Amino acid sequence: MIDQLRGAELDRVFADWSAPVIVQRVDQGLDSDFDEVSESETNFEVEAVQLPLRSSATARTGMQHVATECDFLMRTIDLPGDLALASCRILTAGRVWSVIQVTRSSNGQVVQLRGQVT
Repeated sequence: MIDQLRGAELDRVFADWSAPVIVQRVDQGLDSDFDEVSESETNFEVEAVQLPLRSSATARTGMQHVATECDFLMRTIDLPGDLALASCRILTAGRVWSVIQVTRSSNGQVVQLRGQVT
């Protein structure tokens, strides 16, 4: 899907459907004095197109719990170049999504992040 979005069509999709989200870089460290993992977060506000939510029962829980996932489209130029997307979170509409998959378009203009509610 993301490879089909180019030029004016890409501009139109973002003009019509994007909304601001927070991409949160999470840096983890170990506090050796207390044997605890600490986290520091850095937030980046970017425009993203949020695709429809998907929910499915998880086999690991005997189909008793539901995993909710969502894909977000973002322009590569809106993201810091050194950002490790696989270790980020997406914050939007009161939900926190852990990034579980990163897909880049062949032309490098768009990135699709799949998030799972944490």
